[in-house]
Amino acid sequence: MTHDAKHAAENPGAATDRAPRKRRLAFPSAVTTLAIVTLVVWIAALFLPPGRYLLDDAGSPIPGTFTLSPLADFAGVSRPLTITSWMMGHGLTLLFSPTSVVLVGGLAIARVGYDRYLRFVWPLLLILFVVAAVAVALAATLE
Repeated sequence: MTHDAKHAAENPGAATDRAPRKRRLAFPSAVTTLAIVTLVVWIAALFLPPGRYLLDDAGSPIPGTFTLSPLADFAGVSRPLTITSWMMGHGLTLLFSPTSVVLVGGLAIARVGYDRYLRFVWPLLLILFVVAAVAVALAATLE
C-alpha cells in the first residue's frame, strides 16, 4: 500500500478538507507573447497593402527608400499622417515587444522579469496609446 493510500485510509475526510485551488491570472510567457506578436504581424502583412521602394534606372530597389505612400493612398489620408501614425505605433510597440533587443537587454541587466515589467508599464502604455490615438485622430480631422 502506498503512502497516499495509507494516509487516505487513516484520515478518510482529509482529502475533502482542502479547498480547491484558485487559478491566478498571470501574464503569458515570453514564448506565448512572441507567438501572438508573430501571428499579428503575419495577419497585418496579409491584409495591409505593403509599401514600396523607389526604383533606380535598372528597376532595382534603392536601399533606404521604402515608402508607405501606397498605404496612405489606400486609406485616403495624407502621406505625412501615415508616416507619423506608423512611427507612433512602432515606438509604442518597442516599449513592450519581447523582440526588442534594447528592452530585453535592459531587463536582463536590471534583472527584472518580463512579466514584472509588463505589470509595471501597462498603465503607461495605455496612456501613451490613448494620447497617440487622439493625436492621430485630431490630425486626420484637421487635414
